[in-house]
Amino acid sequence: MSSRETLELIARARDGDEVAVGELIARYRGYLCSLASKQLDSDVKSRVDPSDVVQQSCLEFHRDFHTFRGTEEGELIAWLKQILRNNVSNTIRRHVHAEKRSVEKECSLADSAGSGYSLGQQIAADQSSPSERARRGEAREQLERVLRELPDDQGEAIRLRYVRGWTLEQLAGHFDRSEMAAAGLLKRGLQTLRDRMGTVRQ
Repeated sequence: MSSRETLELIARARDGDEVAVGELIARYRGYLCSLASKQLDSDVKSRVDPSDVVQQSCLEFHRDFHTFRGTEEGELIAWLKQILRNNVSNTIRRHVHAEKRSVEKECSLADSAGSGYSLGQQIAADQSSPSERARRGEAREQLERVLRELPDDQGEAIRLRYVRGWTLEQLAGHFDRSEMAAAGLLKRGLQTLRDRMGTVRQ
């Protein structure tokens, strides 16, 4: 679509032409999808489909177009990006809140060594003195921080497996790997997590 055609659509839409508004939405939907995918990190995208954020943004575009005061394509794009940015921020904020609620679940990550104890339980067991027990809350925060610092695929695999309860088959499909490769990814992630937690405690 030429710049002139875009300007004509903007003018028609500002005059109240609903068809023109719909055409503008269709024109920029792909662009918004690309932006949303880049702005949402992999952990958030494991919970939220970027297309949902785009859909919300398109609804707001349609609802609030009468407030748009620009006449140029650049002004329209800037306005669209602001709508999307607000929705991405709200989505991330909700995700962080959900993450805080799931800290206890994250502290129950299974130990791949097969000891039968979660990592959180092992931390508690290591901290047997009264002063150490008083620091369990800090240890849980360290665990969460280290988990966030893992390589993206390892951290995502651990969260999907032990927080969301995905099966190895689901993980294999998600990462486009065999179940054996997915299991290996989990094993490496848990080993890295244990190693880094050991470094943190030293």
